[in-house]
Amino acid sequence: FEPYLRPIFNNIYSALKIGLNKDNPEIYQKILFEINLKPEEVIYVDDNSKNIQAAFTAGLNVVQYVDNKELFLEISRHINESYKS
Repeated sequence: FEPYLRPIFNNIYSALKIGLNKDNPEIYQKILFEINLKPEEVIYVDDNSKNIQAAFTAGLNVVQYVDNKELFLEISRHINESYKS
């Protein structure tokens, strides 16, 4: 999938390349450090509840993927809340 994602994203991170599982909060801390963002500035989307919990523990805004409609609603909610702050 990486060749298809490169034109869309500046960086693509792989748990395999980083050497940590996505259910480990440390992986998100490493990525945050590399991209120089605070956890509250990031929205993490995944369909796996263990990964969602790890990202939440690392301080990220999280959305558990269920379907596209719910995803867009949740991302919109997070964005709207960030503008209120």
